[in-house]
Amino acid sequence: MTRDLRAPGDRWRPALSGPARFAWWAGIGYAAVLLTVYNLGSDTPVLSVVGRLIQYLPLTAGGAAAFWLASRRTALTPGTRAALRWLGGGLAVSCLAMACYIYAHEVTASPHGLPLVGDAFFVTSYLAIIIGMLRLPRRRPGDYDAWKVALDAAVVLVGLGLVAWHFVIAPTTITPTGPLDLVVRVAYPLLDVGFLFALNTVILSGGPAEHRGAFRWTAAAILVYIVAESLYQVMYYGAGPVPAALERTSELFFTVAYFCFLASGLRYLGADTSNEASRPADVSGFSPLPIITTAAVAALVAHAAFAGKLENAPVLVIGLVSVSCLLLVRQGLTISQNVALLRQQAQREGDTRVAALVRHASDLIIVTEPNGQIQFASPSAERILGTAPDQLVQRAFVGIVHPKDHALLGANTTLAAPEHATTPLRLQHANGS
Repeated sequence: MTRDLRAPGDRWRPALSGPARFAWWAGIGYAAVLLTVYNLGSDTPVLSVVGRLIQYLPLTAGGAAAFWLASRRTALTPGTRAALRWLGGGLAVSCLAMACYIYAHEVTASPHGLPLVGDAFFVTSYLAIIIGMLRLPRRRPGDYDAWKVALDAAVVLVGLGLVAWHFVIAPTTITPTGPLDLVVRVAYPLLDVGFLFALNTVILSGGPAEHRGAFRWTAAAILVYIVAESLYQVMYYGAGPVPAALERTSELFFTVAYFCFLASGLRYLGADTSNEASRPADVSGFSPLPIITTAAVAALVAHAAFAGKLENAPVLVIGLVSVSCLLLVRQGLTISQNVALLRQQAQREGDTRVAALVRHASDLIIVTEPNGQIQFASPSAERILGTAPDQLVQRAFVGIVHPKDHALLGANTTLAAPEHATTPLRLQHANGS
């Protein structure tokens, strides 16, 4: 695998030219405009239209187009091509969901700002992006690695499920308008957990080294989007008025998330994939998400204790104990695997040293079977016996012993002995000496 010698800042910036480079800088400019409008406000008609009626559509559509164009590159492996199409398709469906949101929220002034069809589009986009993440090519884990992936997944699902329930699901499902509305409100936090599950799986399983930079942007987009979506659900489905600061924070995170999706697509578009199939996977073997999840659950338990809300403490404590036990089992498996790998490495290094000593030894070294058949002869055999080592293999050892010393080997010419023994022998050169 070749090392990336670019400066750290350049590793995040895609190497692009022409229209793709223009899209990169246009995305940065448009994101800056959105952040200005959402945080400072503007009475300018053009900026007002951007903030109200256009919003994140250019960034999302640009990301969908970048992923789709990247998937059309002929040098990609089939797995990468399929994954990029799923990611691009998910962003394209997000554009439809945003259009429904803008129509309902800005045109018809719906209280919650999103009709049922918009929710259907958003849920579909979530699923498409999750499938795209899981379709990214990566190494196929062995049985041992599969256990680590499964334990990490269990920690993420249990721990983040508790966090999502405490902060998002419970506060926003108190007064649903009906069963379908309740399902929609619960679906988004669960899909966010699915996002993190897919992200954790890819981090552990690795992928082509050429796509490391693009995946960083994808991971950043997903993490920021989860925060933005959680804030949005708490704002519009929670009890009480919506704080202006919370709304601005949600809009800021949405802007950053969709820009990161655009940057990820452009990075895939600009990646050098000429050797993608021949290079090894870029595997970190470590994901911080399970540890972060455990810390989040522990923080919830502490918050419940200090706030006097002990009615929720038993469930949180059970969750904390569960994720901690899973994390300890996972750590134990990792330590056992590392010990086994260190033993294998030490054995390989020892074998390498012994082989080097044998190859460079001036003395003759011969290994035989108990019946006297030669299995190995060191390179010095040609100098000492006048016969190449490969010509001695499979021959009887007695054949190179001086005839007068045959009796020292025993009547059955076997070298087997119950214990180590030293026997002086004369060997015969190929020329008879």
